[in-house]
Amino acid sequence: MSRSKARELAAMLADSSSLGSRDRRLPSLPRCTSALRQMAGAREWQNATALLEEMWRQGPWPDATCLNAGIGACARAAAWQAALSLLEVMPTAGLERNYISFNATITACARARHWEVSLQLLNAMEENQIASSPATLGAAVSACERGSHWPGALHLLDEGWQKGPEPNVLALSAAMNACGQGQSVESQVGPFSSCGLSQRNLPGINCEITFSECSEFSKRWTR
Repeated sequence: MSRSKARELAAMLADSSSLGSRDRRLPSLPRCTSALRQMAGAREWQNATALLEEMWRQGPWPDATCLNAGIGACARAAAWQAALSLLEVMPTAGLERNYISFNATITACARARHWEVSLQLLNAMEENQIASSPATLGAAVSACERGSHWPGALHLLDEGWQKGPEPNVLALSAAMNACGQGQSVESQVGPFSSCGLSQRNLPGINCEITFSECSEFSKRWTR
């Protein structure tokens, strides 16, 4: 389904809400799901949330896949409040939240620089016994990076190495960037070494060069 078709579907749902029940020609759930995915790819979070509202109002009733697509649209546009609202409404609507739901919401908060909310969502996943993925951890570390919260980024790495999931290259890169935004990079290289990062086989990252660059950056920063 093209983006224009997705918009037409949303408009059709909105127009039909004023018609009598006999006159309604409701689209199928797969069509609505396809439209929501197209809107997510186009960052059209307003259209996505409007479509979900119409589906709740007149059908077809959205499933978890629809909600996840809606949250994904919000995530791409950094519409963190809308993403959080959709995540919170899922249990009320009888829909099960999974790591995809939380990943997208954490990403929305990260792009809006709300690292505190991202960490709260990560804790909520643990409380609800929803297993996180390396992508989840990466999104949370990215939130700390964008919010210049380097202690949180390092804490997440340590938690990942101790309890899982194992931090991936994106998470490590985000943590290093977070440290680089701090006032003293030299004092923050130590935690990476204490975690045994230099002994780890990490594709795409030369740890010795990275530590050297961090130390040199610190010297320039403090001059």
